[in-house]
Amino acid sequence: MIFLLVRVLPYIIPLVYLVLLRVIFYFPNHWLWIVLASIVLLLLWFALLKSRDASKSLLPSFVYALIFLIAGFSYLMILENNWIINGFSIGWSFVLWLYLEAVFHDFYKTGKTYILNLQNISLYSNILVIFFLSASLSNFSIFLNWPKAWILVFLLFVYFVLLYSVFLFQGWEIKKAQVFSFILSLVMIEFSAVIMFLPASFYITASLSAGLYYFLSGISVLWMRQSLDKIAFAKYLGFSLFFAAIVMGSANWL
Repeated sequence: MIFLLVRVLPYIIPLVYLVLLRVIFYFPNHWLWIVLASIVLLLLWFALLKSRDASKSLLPSFVYALIFLIAGFSYLMILENNWIINGFSIGWSFVLWLYLEAVFHDFYKTGKTYILNLQNISLYSNILVIFFLSASLSNFSIFLNWPKAWILVFLLFVYFVLLYSVFLFQGWEIKKAQVFSFILSLVMIEFSAVIMFLPASFYITASLSAGLYYFLSGISVLWMRQSLDKIAFAKYLGFSLFFAAIVMGSANWL
């Protein structure tokens, strides 16, 4: 019975999440209960998964998924067009399904770990999480006058958790993952603090933050695999600079 729930909940949770992303617009005064409902359902699945093998640590995976949920709800609040809202809700729920499936297959070491690779899914979905969350918080800071200091503290925590989770999924030692995550998080938060005070669109700041994460996480993973050479470094740096140039060049219309 427990295994059945463990197996079907990765399909049910994204569907429920999709519904809640739409329901929150009809019951805005009950937004906290709606968010908590999705968190409780997610917690239930991870608790059931943990009960199958208590020796495996699932806390990083759960906290990562928690940030994923919050990023979806927060970004939804700054969207206006109904088509975009529907498209984002469906797409984000699909990415959540991919992540939960990857966690399941990684937990049981099934043959699908090559297709649903937790390492790659988390590494690249983080780019979206950082973009959506940064855009949302920057918007809240501008239009709702949220304190920038508290936003930066929260982003520092988010950066650390996302990087730490990715490095653990890559098979790093806990201590090394903690040190690298802390150092890279400080670099990212200093960068975020600078661009947050620039007179630029919140989409600009979010795009630049996501681009910096892509560069730092990419070269860190390659370095630990001993695959980081001059060519690979130049590719990551070149793409990141090219992306930054496009974003900054688009600053007038974003």
